[in-house]
Amino acid sequence: MIFSFLSTKYFRRMPAVYSFIFYGSGITAGWYFLAQLSPFVLLIAIFVFLILPFFFRKQGYLFLLTSLFLAGMLQIHISLAEFSPRHLVFSHPQNIRSVEGWIEQSQYRKDKKDRYILHCTSIRTDSVSFPAEGKIYVYRGDYPTRLYYGARVRLSSKLQRPPLPENPGAFNFRNYLYLQNITYQTALQKDKCILLSGNGGNLLQRELLEPVRKFLRTKIQRFVPSPTSAVILALLLGERQDLDRNLIHQFQKTGIVHVLAISGLHIGFILMIFLLLFGLLPLSYNQRILLTLSCLFLFVALINFKAPALRAAIMATLYFAAKYLERRGSSLNLLAVAALLILIPFPQQLLMPGFQFSFAAVGGIL
Repeated sequence: MIFSFLSTKYFRRMPAVYSFIFYGSGITAGWYFLAQLSPFVLLIAIFVFLILPFFFRKQGYLFLLTSLFLAGMLQIHISLAEFSPRHLVFSHPQNIRSVEGWIEQSQYRKDKKDRYILHCTSIRTDSVSFPAEGKIYVYRGDYPTRLYYGARVRLSSKLQRPPLPENPGAFNFRNYLYLQNITYQTALQKDKCILLSGNGGNLLQRELLEPVRKFLRTKIQRFVPSPTSAVILALLLGERQDLDRNLIHQFQKTGIVHVLAISGLHIGFILMIFLLLFGLLPLSYNQRILLTLSCLFLFVALINFKAPALRAAIMATLYFAAKYLERRGSSLNLLAVAALLILIPFPQQLLMPGFQFSFAAVGGIL
């Protein structure tokens, strides 16, 4: 009776919420099936899914929700279990002599223990070289210089699988990298790294976003003393790697450590700043909104599309779109649409803590 009542009365009011619930449930069920974490939980989920049709009066709702559930299972399966024959997952690390690729992501540290993500383009086994796909987590060893986005390199250092947790319930680093399609890890060593000619990656990222990020990082570290510079980098660019442990502990004791992570709060401040700035110009209301949203998504791209910031930016866009169309938008529907827009291309985000905490916090507030 409960399912029948909700499906007929509230589905029309909150279709996006119901769509997100069933699509997310499909992703979760698919993840349990892939990871084989708990067969008992999987059996319960399948049983509940099989008896749900008996509680729905409208077959149209049943067909839609069933399709969303199965689509979620299929999407997570494609993202985490379906690989092309050239993927690194099919190559044993002991057989790989060298890999070639370009730097897709970088994390710089003052102690020079930089971290990189290498987008692999080819591997060499013995005397044979062939195209390959996948990503490798690279930590800087004794390599003398930093690598920047798009740099093409050839690494001959030994590849290893990321470590598993030593204790039950501890952080699973291998699983964390697996959700990002990262298969192996290796060290960046001076005698086993060769810089190649040319560049890789996205032109917009290489020529606009990375120079802006580098400019801001350099200026902040130059003119602002430590540890304040590390706090500003965390607040502005989401780079927390240089934050002092004692400082983080002090933020935790005061209960405001969440401000050090890029979230919807930052997006709200930036939205307000650009609205005020463009409000000083002789522009129409629609032009101000369009320019503000453009700058907002530029900032989201600058911080590598972190889920909490992307969620807030999408919700702001949907709010102004509903206002432009003279429609009253439901807050929960806006939240669910933002979740669906993130999960459809990247279903593994549902399994990431940043996504879960962001949507759970906003959903609880609403």
